[in-house]
Amino acid sequence: MLIDNAIISITKVNLSSDIKLANVHISIFTSNNTDPSEILDRIIKEKKEIKYKMGLLLNAKYVPELKFHLDTSMKSYDEINNLLKK
Repeated sequence: MLIDNAIISITKVNLSSDIKLANVHISIFTSNNTDPSEILDRIIKEKKEIKYKMGLLLNAKYVPELKFHLDTSMKSYDEINNLLKK
């Protein structure tokens, strides 16, 4: 997905045992100084539309409630990698 010149990737999804809740972890890489949390807020605002489109694509009894979380593991990896290079 591309929003405001940002690359957005789903890195992990934890689905509850009853399939009614999905915790979606996403990574956001921006080419400008856009704060990833601003883009996350936009995604959260579009949650209803995303869930609707999932319902059209999935052949399932339920479409889970979506909770989006910012995955910062790649940023942490880059910081550690930069420290090790010094």
